Amino acid sequence: MRLSFATAMRIAMLLAGAPAADALAGGFSVSPIGLSLDSRDASASVRVLNTSDETIVVQSKALKWSQAQGRDSTVETRELLVNPPIFRLAPGEEQLVRVAPRNSTRGPIEDAYRLLIREVPPKEEPASGRGAFRIAVAHNMPVYIRPPTPDPNPAANWRAERTAEGVRLIGENGGTSRYRIQDVEFSVGDARLQRTFLVVLAQSRLELDLALRPDPASRSLQIRAQDEAGRPVSIDVPLEERP
Repeated sequence: MRLSFATAMRIAMLLAGAPAADALAGGFSVSPIGLSLDSRDASASVRVLNTSDETIVVQSKALKWSQAQGRDSTVETRELLVNPPIFRLAPGEEQLVRVAPRNSTRGPIEDAYRLLIREVPPKEEPASGRGAFRIAVAHNMPVYIRPPTPDPNPAANWRAERTAEGVRLIGENGGTSRYRIQDVEFSVGDARLQRTFLVVLAQSRLELDLALRPDPASRSLQIRAQDEAGRPVSIDVPLEERP
């Protein structure tokens, strides 16, 4: 039996001896869930729709996305213009958020960003009364600024090594465009692990620590997925011993 978030929070508070509180969830949807601008596009837009029954305040901001030292990293940036940066939505109301690069000149390497759209929690106490708390909603979506001549077939070079915790997968992309696969399944022998998507940015290296426990006889890590066009992807990566 699955419990709702609010029910689970009530149970946790009762077990901890704390008074139960009401959980109020705001809500909004975004469409599309990612943006990719090519050399012909001056800007793109995201549709934000208030799906809750209360007026909400939404904030949007741009983050520069990189994979430094093999890990995903983001930092606030002014390289993207995001308008409006903050707005109010009545129930059922929608707003278009415009996204545009400040520099119209496209470089030879694809630039990657994240667009963070989040609800600003109200300062006043929720209308339901004392003791209630509100769950703020946030969407974090990719934004890619494609180069004039993107890679027609982006690829990544993979290697995998055993670690004390499981398996470390290392992907290197020396091309000018991102390498992205979705509906990903990793497997070593009978051990399996799923992931919604995997991205290795242009000119970057990504390291993933996978909670897979290979037995001594395992010699490879299998990756089964789909590319961005929906075509099947099948990769066998030799499993190396720890250095």
